[in-house]
Amino acid sequence: MMAGGRRSEYRDPRMSTQPVLHWETGCEYHVGFVFSLAFLAGLGSFLRGYEVGLMGGLLKAVGREFDLDTFQIQFIVSVQLLAAIVGALTGGEFADFVGRKWSILVYLLLFTMGSVLMMISEGFWMLVLARCTTGLGEG
Repeated sequence: MMAGGRRSEYRDPRMSTQPVLHWETGCEYHVGFVFSLAFLAGLGSFLRGYEVGLMGGLLKAVGREFDLDTFQIQFIVSVQLLAAIVGALTGGEFADFVGRKWSILVYLLLFTMGSVLMMISEGFWMLVLARCTTGLGEG
């Protein structure tokens, strides 16, 4: 309660489903959307580590399944890191162009599409494409 017995009109923006005005820019945003993107971005970082550990354990099985030689296995592992470098170098410009929230969403979709492609890949080049797509999403 405030002085004079009046109630405070402060409302926590996290409890509202209505758009909130940003204090500096005056733009509207939905707090739930921002929290969802932050959670998904953190989940993407977790999935990166999980995927690297999983791929390290599956290298021999993938090599046997697709009848790959040592160079091809090394290429499958390294192409994702190269694509992540490209994604990191272009990510800032892309975020400036479409906005931070939408760029995070696009990169999460790329990561998801790459993961699905890895699940259904039937050959070496499809696996390389899937790893490139996942790498772009990680970058």
